[in-house]
Amino acid sequence: MPDMSPSVRRALGQIAAAGKAGRFGDAERLARGVLSQHPGHPHALLLLGQTLHHAGRSAEAVDPLAQAAADPGTPPQVLAVLFQAGLKADRPGPVVDALERAVADAPDDGRLLAMLGAALGAAGRQHDAIAPLARATALDPANEQAWLALLRAHQEAGDARRAHEAARDALAHHDGSVALWARRAELAELLDDFADARAAADRAIALGGPDRIGPRLLLARVDAREQRFEEAEARLRPLLETAPADRDRVTVATLLAEICDRGDRPDEAMGLWADAQARMHALTRGHQTDPDHAVRILDGYRRWIETRGDLAWPRSAAGGADTPVFFVGFPRSGTTLVEQMLAAHPRLVTTGEQPALSRTFRELQREVGVEGPAALEAISDAEAAVWARRYRATLATLMRADIPDDARVVDKLPLNLVHLPVVRRLFPEAPVIVALRDPRDCCLSCFAQVFEPNIWMSNFHSLERTADIYARCMSLWLAYRDTLGLRWLESRYEDVVADPEAAARRLIAFVGEDWDDQVLAYRAAAADRYIRTPSYTGVRGAIHGRSVARWRRYAAHFEPLRARLGPLVEAFGYDP
Repeated sequence: MPDMSPSVRRALGQIAAAGKAGRFGDAERLARGVLSQHPGHPHALLLLGQTLHHAGRSAEAVDPLAQAAADPGTPPQVLAVLFQAGLKADRPGPVVDALERAVADAPDDGRLLAMLGAALGAAGRQHDAIAPLARATALDPANEQAWLALLRAHQEAGDARRAHEAARDALAHHDGSVALWARRAELAELLDDFADARAAADRAIALGGPDRIGPRLLLARVDAREQRFEEAEARLRPLLETAPADRDRVTVATLLAEICDRGDRPDEAMGLWADAQARMHALTRGHQTDPDHAVRILDGYRRWIETRGDLAWPRSAAGGADTPVFFVGFPRSGTTLVEQMLAAHPRLVTTGEQPALSRTFRELQREVGVEGPAALEAISDAEAAVWARRYRATLATLMRADIPDDARVVDKLPLNLVHLPVVRRLFPEAPVIVALRDPRDCCLSCFAQVFEPNIWMSNFHSLERTADIYARCMSLWLAYRDTLGLRWLESRYEDVVADPEAAARRLIAFVGEDWDDQVLAYRAAAADRYIRTPSYTGVRGAIHGRSVARWRRYAAHFEPLRARLGPLVEAFGYDP
């Protein structure tokens, strides 16, 4: 038992009082003083963690809180504080560890199960999150947040159909929940169940009032998907200036731009896209989304590849039938459509854009103490084989899916293009599919889509910057193509939409699998699957060529970019 002598109790009381009064510096100093006299004291660790968390230093709070949670003498509220701090700091690992121990001791505690499920979800372990969240909602159906977390877990695990069913179950207990009706509407739209999407959105609006913007935006999206463009525009125009938040206005402007694009109003569409991107760029500017960081990464790889002649790395490894396939390219190059075709093959399992390769490479750089691609030259061939196994383990953890023993993984993440030297070092025999699309169409599509920001997508805030980052990425691919010694195949989006079967047969043959007619029936398999990319609305419908050469309607906007994109237009064989 921890020391709870009068002097210690008095000191703990002083820490709590200072924290409650907002004197976080005093509270921290006092807590560290107690810990210097009583190392590992769970109450002092708890108070220190609370102080740091409330002072906005959640990342620093996690370790003392996790240490306190491991002590049986700690007050039970430590788990709640650790949960809040760990998720805010994006450090869910210690939270999961602590909650798994707690649930083992109290397997029927719905509150603990709900927190564990949410923490597992935050850790990217959506499949693992489902069981504790389902148990939590069964034990305590009144826990609305647990239901919402369960819907998210099913969706992120790839099962939009089951997420929609869970929304129906949740609403049996929470008929007055605006959030659950809104989520049901979103899931129904993902599944192309437009009637249910409309009904659920109308119910959310009725409960939340006309100012509830999310369901109104969803109704406009459904209108547009059903080709009711005038109705969609009529819903959206009033929201362009009255939306309560800039992020909502970003969505409104993007949807309106799509309608203008379909209505052959290119200048109006371009203006709306520019407005949406400018607003998003202003909202998300900061270190975590610094677009120049992406440029520095690309420049580092470019300098490295330009100083390499014939790499002395082996061209074979302990590969075989289970060697992964890597599917890369620039965003909006048609990768989602081809991914769904490959996923329909009974021998192939796609990854759903999991960052296993980049995560493995970050760990490799940290362990060898060398930054950038030079780290790949600091490991032996035997060590490369170890890192290949670590990549597989990382991917298995991220996917948490039942992958058949005889299946092959297709690791599809477009900007793994940058990390192809890692593929060459760890999997020298791996087939690499590179998605191509007319550079101008690719850049236009990226600029027209507001992505969740990261260092890469933040470069799409203007058409000029989009073209620049495209040129940097794809010229790097040309350098890799000539130098790395990869097994590669370029897959052109225009060929896929012109003759899907011929393109699919070429891809299946390249990866070394027998043809299966299920590949062309991919739309049925995709119907219930949660597709994370913005292309989810297109890949479930009939293949069309509307997006081929779309850039020509915006030709005046591309004229200033001719010098930047022209060499790649020529290199990839597109008409000027």
